[in-house]
Amino acid sequence: MSVKSFKTSGVGVDLAPKGLVLINTTSFSAVASQNITSVFSATYDFYKIVYYASVSTTARVQMRLLNNTTPVTTSTYIRSQVSTNGSSATQDSGSATSWEMGGYDSATVSVSGDFTIVNVFQAEPTLISGIHGSTSARHLSISHNRQTDNTSFNGYQLIATAGTISGYVQTFGFNK
Repeated sequence: MSVKSFKTSGVGVDLAPKGLVLINTTSFSAVASQNITSVFSATYDFYKIVYYASVSTTARVQMRLLNNTTPVTTSTYIRSQVSTNGSSATQDSGSATSWEMGGYDSATVSVSGDFTIVNVFQAEPTLISGIHGSTSARHLSISHNRQTDNTSFNGYQLIATAGTISGYVQTFGFNK
């Protein structure tokens, strides 16, 4: 059984991406939050978000989904991640107002991440999973998260929990 093609309940499923298509590149400097709008549509089944940011103070980078241009701030984000900063730690949250895209314990830390998002444009719960890390001492997190609204979203927002963030983000689409 290869990753390219396998059977599930008698139906062939092909999970190999057909090629990433760059949808958007956004740079930002010294902002409390950055909206990335009109990037999700019915054109693609999956999306990949790659980002790099630096924070101005002890802060975390978080993400919220956008309904048109309005961030969804309700407690419908479920977070589950395994992190390490020298010792293992697990974080679970059943009702958060955003997803963690990187947690950091000191000022002027650089952070980066690579996430795959599924069902974001369908009226189904949205899933996002990926890996992120920082220049903070041995910090690495792997997460799988869910947004429980059965809503179609067309964009997302990156947020600094304190101070500001600077950096860039790229959004890619791909089909199954």
